[in-house]
Amino acid sequence: MAGNNRNREAAIWLTLALVVAILLGSRLGWAGLVIGVVLAAVAFVGYLRGTTDPEVESLRASLRMARDDIEQVLDEFAELQDGSSTDAIAGRTLNYPALMDADTTIPEVQDFHLRVGSAKRFLVRVDQHLVDRDLDRHALERLLAVADQRASDLETAWTDARRAARKNGPNP
Repeated sequence: MAGNNRNREAAIWLTLALVVAILLGSRLGWAGLVIGVVLAAVAFVGYLRGTTDPEVESLRASLRMARDDIEQVLDEFAELQDGSSTDAIAGRTLNYPALMDADTTIPEVQDFHLRVGSAKRFLVRVDQHLVDRDLDRHALERLLAVADQRASDLETAWTDARRAARKNGPNP
């Protein structure tokens, strides 16, 4: 129903723009008609750019949430790698030292490191898509499905890597 109202509003704006173009054309001749058509086109394009579809905005918000889930795992890993808190220092030296080694032989940790690199590149692409106002609902739905899957996979890999690194202990 919202799409029907949006189409009706667009038709009203287009009709109003054409009426203005015709009035300018009748008053000023060909020059007025040209000016009127240009003004009508600019007004109509401005109207289309200014209106937002609530469903598209909802999908964008969901995509931002999935993006934030990925970023949260990356931030947790960065805190473990570079943090100066006692928990971070204990984590990288006593609890999870294998997580710090990108060349480890532990498959879960290797998988996590691969997913970290992939997630960083994916976040850059998602940010570019979020800026793009021309994405339609279908494209956003596909991107959201991929982002949700990647967030879930990264979270699972993070949990598995920590478990495997803890099991391996401080002596890799």
